[in-house]
Amino acid sequence: MENRKRPAEPSVSPGDKFHTPQKRVSLVPVWQPDSDFMRWGIGETCQYLQREGLGKWEEIFRAEKITGVGLRYLRDADLEKIGIKCLGDRLQILHSLRKLWQIEAEAKKVFNDPIHGHVELHPLLIKIIDTPQFQRLRNIKQLGGTYYVFPGASHNRFEHSIGVGYLAGRLAQ
Repeated sequence: MENRKRPAEPSVSPGDKFHTPQKRVSLVPVWQPDSDFMRWGIGETCQYLQREGLGKWEEIFRAEKITGVGLRYLRDADLEKIGIKCLGDRLQILHSLRKLWQIEAEAKKVFNDPIHGHVELHPLLIKIIDTPQFQRLRNIKQLGGTYYVFPGASHNRFEHSIGVGYLAGRLAQ
């Protein structure tokens, strides 16, 4: 029975200040482009092409002075006009540019989970969470009748599902 008890909390002296816990950072560095690509200059545009594996077209983009503002309006005919003759290459470039628009449109949301702290969820999960079926989970207790004995045990299915979604994302990463 002794091993099931929580460890004793260290005593805090009155002189100690409360420190807000720091946000947990992923150990895997992932490049996140600036969502405001409309402010990109020629250099940032070419860096994006390099990261997308399209570095062989960097010189053409530099020669044509295509910046972030021009990316939004770039079409297949425009790419052909500036010298990208192969249809596959043009489609690959356009596909990479569409990713920028999705990044801008779909922002992640942050939830404050009682167990995992600040949790950042994918936009697809946000769409699922916003359904009426998922919202009904707020009224279902995760611990059932335990709440009547221990009023502090107020964990519900909604909170539990947010944590499960976070952990599933971590597992997939």
